[in-house]
Amino acid sequence: MKIKKGILLILCTLLLMAAGCSRQEEKKNVFRDAAPAGMEFLACGESGTLTRIDMDGEVHTIETGIREDLNGVVKHDDTLLAVGEKGRVFIQEAGNSIEVPEAADGNDLYDAENFKGLWLAAADGGIWASKDAREWEQVQSGEGRFLSIACSDELSVCAREDGVLYLSEDGETWEEISFNEYYGTDMKMQQIIYGGGLFYLLGEEENAQRIFTSSMGSVWSERVLDMLEGEPADLSDETFVGMVWDGQEVIVGCESGSLLTLP
Repeated sequence: MKIKKGILLILCTLLLMAAGCSRQEEKKNVFRDAAPAGMEFLACGESGTLTRIDMDGEVHTIETGIREDLNGVVKHDDTLLAVGEKGRVFIQEAGNSIEVPEAADGNDLYDAENFKGLWLAAADGGIWASKDAREWEQVQSGEGRFLSIACSDELSVCAREDGVLYLSEDGETWEEISFNEYYGTDMKMQQIIYGGGLFYLLGEEENAQRIFTSSMGSVWSERVLDMLEGEPADLSDETFVGMVWDGQEVIVGCESGSLLTLP
């Protein structure tokens, strides 16, 4: 792992805001999630906060009319989708904005992705799917919080907080895999993303954060975090707050404000 050189300032700003680490004191803990959107970026968070950030670093507020926190945001083609507490869904397409109250039976929604034209949302108690982002159907149930979901062209993987993964090739039928049981860990899962042919899984075990990678979602290898710029290093003091694929490599944002890459 090495510190990224010359990374776009906008990506730094986005990661820090999503981590609740904006330099402006009054902005702390506002943002919950961030996502690329073509040449721009999106960030969402507390009290219906939704912003678009252009490549010049200008922040443009998107009015949602939502008071509940928004936890996840994604853009697919021309449709922007944000999901949040109490099943709140915000849709913006073709210049029109639509609010969907109490989707997923009013369960909190934590993350969303589009997989083969099907919208998927990770929620309290399961995974929900929708063809139009308006009418939602539960396609997988389970106890606990389904926190994060990531998709390749062929596979979708959803991470449950207590160390269980769910895999699907169509977004409707899911296979359950107990990551903790299989690998003999006790990880609390935090985030999963996809980029460059690999899924990246971030979790915490005994106050130590760990990152695993997989090409298939069923077999995982730990990415040992003991090197910095080619030299042995102890990164245990860093707290990872989120990962983003920037089109070339994974950027890991730290609570300290540092940005690390997985080359």
